[in-house]
Amino acid sequence: MMSPRYAPVVTVLLALALIPTIRNTYLAARVTDGRTLQSIPMSLAGRYGSATERGTRWAATTLEAEDAIERRYGPDVTLFAARSFDAKQLYHHPELAVAYGSSYSSSGVRPAVSRPSVPVHWLSGTEAWAMYVLAYGDDYVTDPIRFELRRAFASLVTPRQPMTLFFAHGRRQAPADAEAVLLAAIDSFHAQGAHGR
Repeated sequence: MMSPRYAPVVTVLLALALIPTIRNTYLAARVTDGRTLQSIPMSLAGRYGSATERGTRWAATTLEAEDAIERRYGPDVTLFAARSFDAKQLYHHPELAVAYGSSYSSSGVRPAVSRPSVPVHWLSGTEAWAMYVLAYGDDYVTDPIRFELRRAFASLVTPRQPMTLFFAHGRRQAPADAEAVLLAAIDSFHAQGAHGR
């Protein structure tokens, strides 16, 4: 049994927790920025892409993606990008959905070679490689746990924004221009609309 003297504090804490719950679950308050992944051109970093055979319908159910593309750039680079209002679907081991069946033995985060302000999450194995970037609004996510902690406080006053995942992967070793394809897709996406960079 709870002491009555703690009732006001508990009531305030519960009320604060209800704000994002009501707004995001029942009112579905969301921020849309007018950007779309479909507007990313097929030609990126001097390579011309083509849609993959599996398409992106699976991303709507597997990742709760509102918008997605998947393209092949030559035989060695596949680019996937998706947006979801459920950020955890995109940052929690995205390789399990995007590059299913590939095995990775090491991983980490490093700055992009040509753009140190962009944190690139990388995975490598003997037979496969992957690299991805997570964007939330105009910011990049290096550490999903810190991101969630910061977002927990912000969610009290602001509606949800979509998380965007840019994921490049392939077999054997990453070609030298794989990161360039990834960054070109990000640049094209962020250049859209009034919020572009």
